Amino acid sequence: MAAAADEGAAAFVACAAAPVSAEAAAGAEALKTKGNEAFGAKKFQLAVDLYSQAIALNGAVAAYYTNRSVAYLRTEGPVAERGRVCL
Repeated sequence: MAAAADEGAAAFVACAAAPVSAEAAAGAEALKTKGNEAFGAKKFQLAVDLYSQAIALNGAVAAYYTNRSVAYLRTEGPVAERGRVCL
């Protein structure tokens, strides 16, 4: 499990460190805006997909990851609304 986490962290660093063209950055921002609109319309899975596309274009923007995380939480349905009981 630790090896998988290390690989994931290395992939994130490589993605975040990669230079991004102005065109890719603008495209990522447009996808984030569409993701925000989908989120506002409660189309959470669509929002997740749009934020993921933004990340693929520009992995250096933390907001794309946080927005996607919140959208993922909302896709869990009624359980997410009630909260979780941890033992």
